[in-house]
Amino acid sequence: MSPLYDRLETNIPRSLMGFSGLGWPQNAQLFPKHETVTEYIAQYAEDVKHLIHFHTQVISVKPVLSDSERDGWLVETQDVDAGDVVDPREEHYDAVVVASGHFNVPFVPQIKGLEEWAEQYPNAVSHSMYYKKPEDYKDKVCPTL
Repeated sequence: MSPLYDRLETNIPRSLMGFSGLGWPQNAQLFPKHETVTEYIAQYAEDVKHLIHFHTQVISVKPVLSDSERDGWLVETQDVDAGDVVDPREEHYDAVVVASGHFNVPFVPQIKGLEEWAEQYPNAVSHSMYYKKPEDYKDKVCPTL
């Protein structure tokens, strides 16, 4: 499940999204498609890919202090892939990037009458996270209020 839908293009021109030292592909649109952006980011991250830990829960991040100055970070993590339970591990890092993925969980607000509407009209209420292509909505109409 992803908020990236078919034919999604950015709303920011590529010149504002680029990283120094890495140009965009010559055939990239002014407002690139999401596949182009994904490939661009993967190419940029290639040199540090071995440092990235996916499917990992961060248990704690603590500054490492030496002589009253921060000397990096002590990070305690645990793998969260399905399967065997793995003991937490601690590693020392010079820097930490937090990419929590908290926008991956769809939020549907509690609106008076929404639950009853959804029961009366199944599949009429959907989060934008589930949108993939306009053809899925062809010939559909909103029930009359």
